Amino acid sequence: MTLAEWVREWSGTIVHLRPSTRIYEDNLRLHVLPSLGAVPLSKLTKTELRRWLAELAATDLSPASVHQAFRCLRRVLGAAAEGDVLARSPLAGIKPPRVERREMRFLTADEAATLAEMIDERYRAFVLVGAYCGLRWGELAGQRRHRVDLLHRSVQVVEALGIGENGRPTLLPVKAGASHRAITLPALVVEALEHHLTFYAGAGKTGFVSTAPHGGNLDVNTFRNRYWLPAVAAAGLAPLRVHDLRHTTASLAIAAGADVKVVQSTLGHASAAMTLAVTVTSCRARPRASPSASTPSPAPRSRCALRRPSRCVRGIFAGWNADEPAVRQ
Repeated sequence: MTLAEWVREWSGTIVHLRPSTRIYEDNLRLHVLPSLGAVPLSKLTKTELRRWLAELAATDLSPASVHQAFRCLRRVLGAAAEGDVLARSPLAGIKPPRVERREMRFLTADEAATLAEMIDERYRAFVLVGAYCGLRWGELAGQRRHRVDLLHRSVQVVEALGIGENGRPTLLPVKAGASHRAITLPALVVEALEHHLTFYAGAGKTGFVSTAPHGGNLDVNTFRNRYWLPAVAAAGLAPLRVHDLRHTTASLAIAAGADVKVVQSTLGHASAAMTLAVTVTSCRARPRASPSASTPSPAPRSRCALRRPSRCVRGIFAGWNADEPAVRQ
């Protein structure tokens, strides 16, 4: 049995993968099977696999992409060993290229305000929700009108925009457990959303909160290249990822005295250890206060209250403690 034949047999037994995790199939099809598909499983040696890994690393793929392809092959060969098709996975003992972890970025309240001002007004609320509610990209892009309750200052996180089995953008349920949550909205976010829902959100009860300029769902690449990167550059914050808004939520909340367990629930982390890893890093990265820090900032173009973080951030996150949680499950 060749590797390609085993992959076809193994793929038929995999029924628990979410559509968004079908990246296994793409990695196998694009990066594994062209080189190794015709090789019999019994002939896959460590030398052959090290050669494949070296050739893959020599391409234009990033170390993270090479590592991902390696993990896919490891899973396939591990399943073969588990099913007694192989006595032992030939990948055992072989290590993929080292992937350097990206440095976490944490915006200050002033920086978040500047970014919100610099980005196209259509996406100002997107930035503020990201910076103060800690939603992931898919959760931000997948938010719909009926999930937002301005009267009670809350937003439900129950679905995210991902890629379906047909390869097209699809609303998918968030992972069960901590990712399914309801978050209390700070007053400044409520104000931004109220304006946004009036002028920019999709039509109808189930319309997307954040849409492409001509309607429909956001496309991650179009948003990044046309709106996000120019705004980040104009704000003087490069390099900065959309995901760094999520880190910012943790940093600002902890600085304002929020309880770690509440921040964990807000971010939808499965464990407090994940939250602590972010919050500890944010505390190390947070600069010490200096005399110049009390100098008033220039007046903003909008009415954003974040311009004086020393006086406002604690108020923004008021109630973020274990006795008065900001998150409802």
